[in-house]
Amino acid sequence: MDDWRELGASLLSERDAAKQKAWKALAGYKFWMFGYWAAWWVKLNQLCPGAPEPSPWKSLVDAARQRHDGSATRRKTGAPASGEAAHEPLPADERRQTHADPADDGSNAADLAAEDAATAEPRGRRAAAEPDPPLREPGRG
Repeated sequence: MDDWRELGASLLSERDAAKQKAWKALAGYKFWMFGYWAAWWVKLNQLCPGAPEPSPWKSLVDAARQRHDGSATRRKTGAPASGEAAHEPLPADERRQTHADPADDGSNAADLAAEDAATAEPRGRRAAAEPDPPLREPGRG
């Protein structure tokens, strides 16, 4: 019976440590690490004996939802709650407002695609560098 109590106490202390590490990561702009520790806290919270503790990040989630779509609540289905407008994609003529030529209405998709391809930066360190040197045969200098 003492083993179960020790296990419960260990889970509680690990959960508290995970919460502190998550807050520290968030304070340091380490969002991936925050997500790791927050997820670990959630799992430990499910495993801890007794009633689970409420999420310490609920206020952050509510603020993010309010900033994103103006609502602090969201239905589990992902559908907009009553009174909320559904998010629809912008019409094609409103998507490309930063086109270089103000006289061009942006309706020529082929020209836009060519322009985007021409201004795209090469990927990788050696994309614009010279080709790889020829491979040497094994055993030869």
